[in-house]
Amino acid sequence: MRNNYSLYAIRYPLIVCLLLTTGCGRGLSKLEETPSFNLSDKGSEYIVNYAKYGKFENIGSSKYKYTITDQAGLSKAVGEGIHPNASSVLKDPEYKTFKKKNKLQGSHWDFIN
Repeated sequence: MRNNYSLYAIRYPLIVCLLLTTGCGRGLSKLEETPSFNLSDKGSEYIVNYAKYGKFENIGSSKYKYTITDQAGLSKAVGEGIHPNASSVLKDPEYKTFKKKNKLQGSHWDFIN
């Protein structure tokens, strides 16, 4: 039993070292890059408190449901392009410029990463 514990105790630090040295953490630096465009409506809350704008029902069951009770408040909190504020991106000046210059042609998959 003691040998198994020793194996587990060393396994996880080795895995972490391997991941860090092979560059698996490199994707995190992309969060610090300058975005290619700026949102005109970033939202009023960095982390949205959804309970403030709606009602959760049957949490933890297959009948789970979230009902929005304050759509205007939730739209303001989440910012542009996120439900229920998905259409606000159409009013964004930078979106209009990109669209006018045909920079949004193609599949949505063409714009990932």
